[in-house]
Amino acid sequence: MDEEIDYDYLNKAISKVRSEASNDPEYGFDDDWQTFMSKMMLLTPQSQGARIQNYIIKTKGWEKVPSSLDRGDAINEYGEYVEIKTSVITSSNPYVNIVQIRLWQKIDGYHVFVIDATNNFETVEFKLSKSDMINEVKQIGILAHGTINANKLNSNKEQAIHFLWGDNPICKRWLAKYEYGSFP
Repeated sequence: MDEEIDYDYLNKAISKVRSEASNDPEYGFDDDWQTFMSKMMLLTPQSQGARIQNYIIKTKGWEKVPSSLDRGDAINEYGEYVEIKTSVITSSNPYVNIVQIRLWQKIDGYHVFVIDATNNFETVEFKLSKSDMINEVKQIGILAHGTINANKLNSNKEQAIHFLWGDNPICKRWLAKYEYGSFP
């Protein structure tokens, strides 16, 4: 028998979190990682991505880079300009999705955070150099937007990488080659 779900309570909780978050760009930043991510899961994907990225930047003590510089998202502890990518694994989406990879940016590398919502938000951090990411895009990348024909005249094509999280060759290769640690 299915558990009884109080949908009225759930809708009120979602509305409360979304309302509080809409007025506070650092909503949840004082929470521990599991609480913060639990709140983020109640937001729309469009509004959770930047918040997760900014939480990571703040927690790691990195410097946020203005988007107008087109040099990634942050300067890490080594003074490197890096792009931060996050992907949330859920019960309905077991794939790592790394999107909007901008290979033309003048950056040193990428920090990719895979957050497993099915496992208490356990997070694996991957660190790739720019040349590592270029090689990965050549091997398993696809266009993030549009079609090949629509992008013929576009010199700056955003790329994407998708792979199944868990027991598969691409995931195993990434874990062996790029795993940098856990977060937080």
